[in-house]
Amino acid sequence: MSKKLSGAQRRTLTKDSELAHSALLSKVPKLTKVFTIGEGTTQQPTSSLLATSNTQDFDHECEQDLILTEVEETAEILKEETSDKLKKGTVEMLNYQNKHFSNDPSTWPENLTVRERERDEIITRGAPSFKKSNDDYPLSSEKRHFSNDFQYRHAENGEKVKRRWLVYSCFSDAVFCFPCCLFDNNPHSSFGKKQGFNNWKKFHERASSHETSSEHFKFTQQWIEAERRINQNAAIDTESGAKYKKKPRDGKTY
Repeated sequence: MSKKLSGAQRRTLTKDSELAHSALLSKVPKLTKVFTIGEGTTQQPTSSLLATSNTQDFDHECEQDLILTEVEETAEILKEETSDKLKKGTVEMLNYQNKHFSNDPSTWPENLTVRERERDEIITRGAPSFKKSNDDYPLSSEKRHFSNDFQYRHAENGEKVKRRWLVYSCFSDAVFCFPCCLFDNNPHSSFGKKQGFNNWKKFHERASSHETSSEHFKFTQQWIEAERRINQNAAIDTESGAKYKKKPRDGKTY
């Protein structure tokens, strides 16, 4: 059997237990520190406080969902606007790089018929080159793409004749008529319009119709005349530059 404690020992053990209990309670935060109660107000029961807390949490979650939705919608709008600005910026960069216009017709400014200087710059630079392989051209939604064979037409005698007027735009994956884009201020054919032509299934039919039209013939003649004028002016400038030479003090020319 265990030995009974004396009265003094029991009193000491009881005191130690009370001190330990008091120390433990001192570490627990008071409700007044968690819930602030103003003067003249009555403290709500615990169940009421929990209900209020749950309602506030629900309202806060709803508010967060609403803010998140607005942020996502705003981000989507900014994404679209940024995409448009990037595309516009790319066109501007192509047009003004080295203070010249790009030779890609989809990036050319409108009303070139009254902007002779810019038009002459484009003619001087010439049409863009085609890709080396047909596999390099992107597929359309109909699983078709531009072919390098489109650069040629077949004459009645079977000879392949290069379509010098035809230019391909890598920027828009479409083809254009070089002279019609430069000189026609009111084009009726898709080959002369801003969006170009990319119905590859009907290319041969539409290209043949376009290149035999009177409008195309007229603007092709203007293109040839402009090239002749530009070349003549370049030849005159070259000749004038050759005649002008600096004369040093000894009177000799170098």
